[in-house]
Amino acid sequence: MLPNLFSVYERLLLIRPYTIPSILALGAFAHIFMNNAIIPNLLLLDLISLVGAWGSLIYVVEYSHKLTDGRGHTPIIYPFVFFMIFVLTAIIRQPLTLITYIFMLVATIIYSLKARNAVFGPFLFIFRGLVDVGLFLTIILFYTTNLSWNLLWPISAIYLISVSRNLIGDVRDMRCVEFTFPRKFGAIWSYVVSFVLLAAATITNQHILVNLPLFVILLLILIRIQPYLLHKLFVVSTAAFFINFSADLLSESLILTNILYLSAFFIFTYDCVPRKTNNFWQ
Repeated sequence: MLPNLFSVYERLLLIRPYTIPSILALGAFAHIFMNNAIIPNLLLLDLISLVGAWGSLIYVVEYSHKLTDGRGHTPIIYPFVFFMIFVLTAIIRQPLTLITYIFMLVATIIYSLKARNAVFGPFLFIFRGLVDVGLFLTIILFYTTNLSWNLLWPISAIYLISVSRNLIGDVRDMRCVEFTFPRKFGAIWSYVVSFVLLAAATITNQHILVNLPLFVILLLILIRIQPYLLHKLFVVSTAAFFINFSADLLSESLILTNILYLSAFFIFTYDCVPRKTNNFWQ
């Protein structure tokens, strides 16, 4: 019997498709960081491996949500397929990356407990950044097992951006999820911490045009726009930052990459234009 296509669609939405561009941009950045060029066939394998890893890990978070808010059951076949995609690419490229997967899995499990632990829950958002760091290191290990200190700056940026963004996500969900940082300390302090973390991330790269997407989010945090919209713009800006960083490594035009970023950014103002056909104004 064929599966219900709408049910499959619903289950696949759980991998947060809106985050996929930032995951791909992170993978491309790691690839370019190691090669100072784009090697198409290897880049494709790199990106497939990250989607496999991310898809399998996010279902762990969904399982935790199922225990706390009673959302529907997801068959094991979905995370298994994504996990096998990662395992196959890892075996082809570098089996050692299976260790980084375990590292990401442990970080994901700890992070997913934030809605279930009143004592430690408010601080578990710091583990979310370790998942993105693990994704970055996975690609690095595809090319070398000799990790050097020059990885410290990109790793720091990746971690700080991820944790800062996740904290905004917790502000967005503070009415629905217990034991998070915003529920314990309030939205104002959450914005302050998020701002400080993101500001620290800008120090890792001194190029203003590379950091432009981060500066935009810093401004939006300062004026405290609606957290649901802020988180969406943060996701777009994260992808744009990695694309800018990659373009800088390739000595490509950052003006063009930022024009593309601003094009994606300002599309979110579409519903705010005062016209009769916009639901926003009805």
